[in-house]
Amino acid sequence: MCFEKFRNKAHSFFTEKGIDPLPLEGEVGSWCEERTQIVLKTYGIKTRVIVQDFDPDTSVEIFGKKISSPVMPAPLSGILKIIDSECFGRIVRESRAAGVLPWIGYPCEHEDLQGLEDFVWVIKPLKDRKTLYKEIEYAERMCTAVGVDLDCFAYEKVGESVFSYENLKPLSFQALDDLVSTTTLPFVAKGILNETDYDLAVKAGCDVAVISNRGGRILESAVSPLEILTRIEKQIPTGVDSFIRSGEDVLKAMALGADFVLVGRPIIYGLTFSGGVKAVLECFKEELRRAMKVCGAETLGDLNKDILVQL
Repeated sequence: MCFEKFRNKAHSFFTEKGIDPLPLEGEVGSWCEERTQIVLKTYGIKTRVIVQDFDPDTSVEIFGKKISSPVMPAPLSGILKIIDSECFGRIVRESRAAGVLPWIGYPCEHEDLQGLEDFVWVIKPLKDRKTLYKEIEYAERMCTAVGVDLDCFAYEKVGESVFSYENLKPLSFQALDDLVSTTTLPFVAKGILNETDYDLAVKAGCDVAVISNRGGRILESAVSPLEILTRIEKQIPTGVDSFIRSGEDVLKAMALGADFVLVGRPIIYGLTFSGGVKAVLECFKEELRRAMKVCGAETLGDLNKDILVQL
């Protein structure tokens, strides 16, 4: 499986460079991760083998752009610079080389974004609202879309450490509604993990939602994004992230209603070697293509709950 291969390669790099991987990848084997894997494993995939030969089409449209695969990099922040000082440029270039849309997280310095364009920038809910509005305005110069990490305003856990974010605070419905109205860019609500919040994000005018449990960095007992995905009434393009590890995982997420999938930890691993981000994205695409082939799914639109059986 691609994920295991890339993880082993990355951990050799971390050991060689003396880098502690915990701040980068979070708690490996956490209950939050295990819960998502349990959810995924409760779904079996039915195959279709008496069919005409075909080549599966993994392409999808998002933000008015056709991309080669529904798997894109999760928006990762400046901590990645301990792996590669050119991390953001690499994510943009290698994502584009793989035929998908790059996503970049916050915080990052404007100088790190110089010369980059056509990416999705997800900013944090800054307590200093003037700065938040200025960052949204800055995004309009070069971004395809902009959004806010709604779920990270209080704290994050990394191992036994808890990091409080004094410069962040939650967005009320009114604040989100106003923020969305100030930009001409498509707006992404990331960090949704509740049906009510999903409906409020739609009501506020958000164009895209990402259901996420932030990789288990907030609540150890947080539900899997896939559990919320099956409970919402989908109204806008909706993606999921957190603990998607293979093309079969992607296929199941798409069959359950996701329009796209974001992957974080695999991209972190890909940054540890030359061309690794592109290799990770292409590996997910090939695993998805193979899974679609034996399911009789010629396009992503053919993926639905009928190909799954739940234990």
